[in-house]
Amino acid sequence: MKKLLFLVALFLGIIVSGTVMASSVSLYPTSKTMTNRESFTATVSVNPAGEKIYSVKVILNYPANKVEVTGFNFGDGWMSGFSPEDIIDNVNGVVIKTAGYPGGLADIKNLGTISFKSNESGSGLVSVSNGSMLLNGQNSNSLDLANLAKISLVINEPVAVPNLISEPVTTTTPTPETTGEDLEVIIDKNIDESESLATTTLEDDTSILRSEENLEVESANQTFLATVRDVLSSGMGITLIILIIAAASIGITLRRKK
Repeated sequence: MKKLLFLVALFLGIIVSGTVMASSVSLYPTSKTMTNRESFTATVSVNPAGEKIYSVKVILNYPANKVEVTGFNFGDGWMSGFSPEDIIDNVNGVVIKTAGYPGGLADIKNLGTISFKSNESGSGLVSVSNGSMLLNGQNSNSLDLANLAKISLVINEPVAVPNLISEPVTTTTPTPETTGEDLEVIIDKNIDESESLATTTLEDDTSILRSEENLEVESANQTFLATVRDVLSSGMGITLIILIIAAASIGITLRRKK
């Protein structure tokens, strides 16, 4: 009986020791579908899995022809910025970030937030590289390299939005065709208008000529009256009148004789 209990305990110990979880780096979200030129962020977290982690080195690979990294912000509690290895390489599609956690990290912790922007349609992966490390108190890497986190990317081209604003409709009034009868009417109308204009012009010219003749007669009358006044005012006026009367009398007598 004692031997049987010993074998059971040994078997359970083997099972428990074989199911110890390894520490890991996780990415969230695990998939992302977006439109080209769209920006998005992903969270990078560290899970010590029951073993204290004192420092980390996370290497992310991504398709540089599809997306670019625009920034990385560390979470609270991490000591960062001391390693010359830290880079954001948008040519080769590599991000390297290192940091330490004072006193050791025993629970899941947000390492930081990484920002992306898509620049070409297609698909690709953002993945944790097997060069990443989670160092424990013995300065050994406890990262589970068999299950490295990934983000599946699908980048679509923007859908063209149809123009719902209709273009203004331009209506053109057709020009009526001119028939032979219409052309005759137009010619007659133009002739009537020309004759009317000529008549009006002739009347205006006649009126002007008559006005000029009246002015000439009036001027001659005024000249004659002025001459008569001059003669009358002189000493010869009475004599001239007598002579005119005599001449008129002689003329009348001669007409009667005839």
